[in-house]
Amino acid sequence: MSSTEPAQGPQYFLEVNTSKFPCHLGRALWWHAGSNDKNALRSIRAGDIVYHYVGSDVNEEFLRGICGDFDCHKSMVIMSSRVKTVERADGGGLDEETFKSRLGSLLANVLGRDYCVGMDLRRYFEQYDKIFGDQSRRYFLAELEDDKISPRELRDFGISYSKLQNQYLVMLMNVPYSGQDLEEAIEALRRSANERLVLDEDLLRRVLVAASRGNVLLTGPPGSGKSTLAELVAEALGDGRPLRATANALWFRRDVIGGSTLRGWSESWRSGLFIRAFNRAAAEGGLRFLLIDELNRADVDKAFGDFFTIFMSPDSSRWEFPVHLAEEILSYCGPAGGEGDPCRAIDNCGEVDGEARRFLRTYCGHRNDPDELNGILRRVRVIATANLVDVRTLFLVGEAAFRRFSTFDLKYPDGAEDLEGFLRRHGLDSRLGEEDRRKISEMVERLRRVKDGDEECGGVRISPAAVENAVMLMAATTDLEDPVGEFLEYLRASIGPTGGEKLSRCLRKAGWREEARAPGGEGGGGKEEAAGEARP
Repeated sequence: MSSTEPAQGPQYFLEVNTSKFPCHLGRALWWHAGSNDKNALRSIRAGDIVYHYVGSDVNEEFLRGICGDFDCHKSMVIMSSRVKTVERADGGGLDEETFKSRLGSLLANVLGRDYCVGMDLRRYFEQYDKIFGDQSRRYFLAELEDDKISPRELRDFGISYSKLQNQYLVMLMNVPYSGQDLEEAIEALRRSANERLVLDEDLLRRVLVAASRGNVLLTGPPGSGKSTLAELVAEALGDGRPLRATANALWFRRDVIGGSTLRGWSESWRSGLFIRAFNRAAAEGGLRFLLIDELNRADVDKAFGDFFTIFMSPDSSRWEFPVHLAEEILSYCGPAGGEGDPCRAIDNCGEVDGEARRFLRTYCGHRNDPDELNGILRRVRVIATANLVDVRTLFLVGEAAFRRFSTFDLKYPDGAEDLEGFLRRHGLDSRLGEEDRRKISEMVERLRRVKDGDEECGGVRISPAAVENAVMLMAATTDLEDPVGEFLEYLRASIGPTGGEKLSRCLRKAGWREEARAPGGEGGGGKEEAAGEARP
């Protein structure tokens, strides 16, 4: 049976090659019924991604031929490819003759030329003479496509060489981003952010690169797009359903990590955000994100102490699984009978919640393999946002906390460049005349040019979020006789309690002539000029 359609997102695998001339790289993947790691071989399907590792025996001329100008060496991952089809012959596999014939057709354009010059099909199969000869053995074949040279060290995948012994195909839990992968993600981010955010493309790229390597903190005034950018970055890096939470002053360690809580008359363990995020990473491939809005609404010292111990650096390669946390949770389960091993009591442990039991199953299943646990942790990503404008009403964030993140500051646009995108997004670009669009744009530009410290405009911040909300409300208005006046009133409603007269004073300061509308109708007669400099 040949599979051609992936059932869900791609899984990731590492193929281990120990021959001198693995001419099938990027063209085919094959194995037999006696191969090790049967779980990975049974799981692979069309649409999955395979990385190809070559060992110390690979021919140097072959390596130079396949890598070209890329910097490759022995005992490293040199390329990746995508699974096009998988042929299992209804699960029973192919006989040797049929298998060799089909593999030969897949390699016809490679053998004897390119990086396999001088090799024919017979010499290729001679490398694997120990595999063939058993008439009862069955073989399986996958056709590959979209091969890309992407040299990376084995340690980048969180795997030690010892784990590859006697393995042919290994399912990957920790997949690093290559430069090419990142370029594709950056382009996806640029497209999705195009009409939702007005940010410098270099900033978008830097945020995404930082998030691919570790945790990120986005700072900036309210409405500057921090939360939206966090969501778009997670999506561009493969997580369309990130875990989200908004911090508050009542957060403790049990909210962020987990901890003791009273249930009825007894003490039990309740999992926090970290445990939930880790479990997602353990259950799914790729990076898995936790988005925390308004980080400094929580008392960081009180709630995030253990969090900063686990995520000790913005570089995920330095993170290590918190064994102390797993042992703490296990202590709620106690020893299993006379065995003395609490891992045996997890399934019957009612003193911890379901998320904690999943966390413990992962720990107990890999407690003798720290690389595996570290690899899962290093696929967790946190993007937090912080409002550093209203610091008088929020908690302070110390330098020690900032050092756990790569920090980027978002600012409001200087002009009205975000307005046009919002008009298009909400279908108003075709409803407004040229003059009305010019006046609205001029209003936004003038307001944003007034300095924050100005007494008459203090607290009036014309954020992209406020501008978009005003545009969205305009789009819902069926009768736009006075678009400029409607925009002004909706903008007044969108900037919160600092609107009203304060906005009017700010408009006068900006040199804008605000026109009063008659109470009898929108844009009707009876207009009179407010004090201030007339518009040109």
